[in-house]
Amino acid sequence: MKALILYVGLVVTGAVLSALLGVYIEKAFSSAASLIVFLACFFSNFAISWIVVIYIMDGTLRKSQA
Repeated sequence: MKALILYVGLVVTGAVLSALLGVYIEKAFSSAASLIVFLACFFSNFAISWIVVIYIMDGTLRKSQA
């Protein structure tokens, strides 16, 4: 249960950071560039959060491959 709560917290935090980065890119460059950056950050957030949770819970990345 602790891992699930940690994973959801990391995913929500990553989604907020992705949105903020997307807004910044949209203002600085264009909305097309913003969409590409946002989607790349948003979907990579799930994998990165999973690896971070495994590392926090286990202390190693030996069990990261399912």
